Amino acid sequence: FRRVLFRSENCEYELVTSLGRVKELVEDYQKAEILCFDTETDAPNPINAGLVGFSFSIEPSKASYIPVNVEGGLDEAAVCEILKPLFENDSSTKVAHNFKFDYTMLMRHGIEIKGKHFDTMVAAYLVDANQKIKMDELAKKYLEYEPVPITDLIGTGKAQKSMADLSPQEVYEYACEDADITLQLYHILKDQMVKDELVEVAETCDFPLMQVLGDIEYQGVRLDSDMLGGFSVELENDLRELQIQIFEKAGEEFNINSPAQLGVILFEKLGLPAGKKTKTGK
Repeated sequence: FRRVLFRSENCEYELVTSLGRVKELVEDYQKAEILCFDTETDAPNPINAGLVGFSFSIEPSKASYIPVNVEGGLDEAAVCEILKPLFENDSSTKVAHNFKFDYTMLMRHGIEIKGKHFDTMVAAYLVDANQKIKMDELAKKYLEYEPVPITDLIGTGKAQKSMADLSPQEVYEYACEDADITLQLYHILKDQMVKDELVEVAETCDFPLMQVLGDIEYQGVRLDSDMLGGFSVELENDLRELQIQIFEKAGEEFNINSPAQLGVILFEKLGLPAGKKTKTGK
């Protein structure tokens, strides 16, 4: 695989260090038809993870990273307030890998993603349901590029760190690469979906479903506990009646949950046809 160094002359990755620069980027990104983004967090579950930063890319090999909630980072509330109009601009298509994760993170911070969106992970599944759909694997397949694994930053096992334990200087190139690669995958997968006539089903079903699932996971599902309690009693009564019928047909009581005892009743006492016996005679 081709492995390009982060500081290669082929890539322009920026660490954003001021709110003024965030505002400049938003003005620039507002004009883009395609906005690729990614959120960095301190945990893998978007329901309780904390934000560490945002990365954006609107042009291949160019990306910016905005750190928050870490030493050397910017104020989360101020950054979210500036970014809110960008995400709620319905004239651009928002692109992310595992869109549901980022959608949930932004929803928790009062930001609603509007306009069309494109999930490269879902798109990859639609194009080929048998392929691996992690971003790293897709980059190897479609871009002939091997991204830097996250374990290079946070390690593994008991010594594993959180992204929040790292400085923005340590994170920004990795985060920018995520957004950059996702954008490049978008162009490839979008073209393939057009060829395979998958765009309509994706835009009307699969992509919108990610928001629905994100809402369900975040808000939960209302359950009628009284109804479920009554249904549980009905099931217990049905099972009790079935057990009585089984004992009557068997002519004796036994442990229905025991394969050995059940085998004796079915094949020895009732004489039902059986397959070959095992070495232990069962």
